[in-house]
Amino acid sequence: RMRIAECRIKGENSPHSEFLILHSALDSLAAAEMATLVRATLTELPGEYESVLTAKYLDGESVEQIANQERSTVTAVRSRLARARQAFRQLLLRCSAFAADKGPS
Repeated sequence: RMRIAECRIKGENSPHSEFLILHSALDSLAAAEMATLVRATLTELPGEYESVLTAKYLDGESVEQIANQERSTVTAVRSRLARARQAFRQLLLRCSAFAADKGPS
């Protein structure tokens, strides 16, 4: 996919290049909004869930690494990750529903 800078460098002004620019901008906005929602949701979780999800999905640590750092077992970390993911999903759905009900400001 062509990026905004590439369209400007090439000097393209076609409807197709304008669509690509708009599409890229909307993708970036959606990604930024999702990142903000994910971070806000994480902070609302109990500390042990926030830390295990952050370690696994944001820091890229393996289950084994997390278990070693916490002096825990792999099975215990997997169980906590499963509970944390479930809590995250439920909270994210509630936050999304609230935002949809609230509508644009």
